[in-house]
Amino acid sequence: VVRMLADCKEGQKPRSEDLELAMEIVRRKILVGLMDRMEESIAIFDQYFGFAPRLDFDEQWFMDCKTNKAFGGGANHNSKKGKVDPESSTYKNLARRNRYDRELYSYVVHLFETRKQLERVDMSHGSGRVNGRVY
Repeated sequence: VVRMLADCKEGQKPRSEDLELAMEIVRRKILVGLMDRMEESIAIFDQYFGFAPRLDFDEQWFMDCKTNKAFGGGANHNSKKGKVDPESSTYKNLARRNRYDRELYSYVVHLFETRKQLERVDMSHGSGRVNGRVY
């Protein structure tokens, strides 16, 4: 992801400057959501895009959306469901090669939390509540 956002040339290894550029692009130009925090993400998207709250909110509709491919993991499912040993050389090699992507992901999670606080998203009632409006 860092390579793509920083427009690195084919085969070019990303540098710390590329990570900084990718972080700036994400911060300024991308509205982030997290798959494992779908309800909060949808509430933030609703707030950002100005969607009106659904007065006829249907919990089943929402659950169907969450399990739909668009919201339930898309095409990136690991069909093997196996865990890779973090001590293996394969894991360590992948972690090293994707270091900047992992750092960018950590930044995205931080950005999500920060924006959630700024938008005052309250998920304590089971549905999204942004600035007092229920979703």
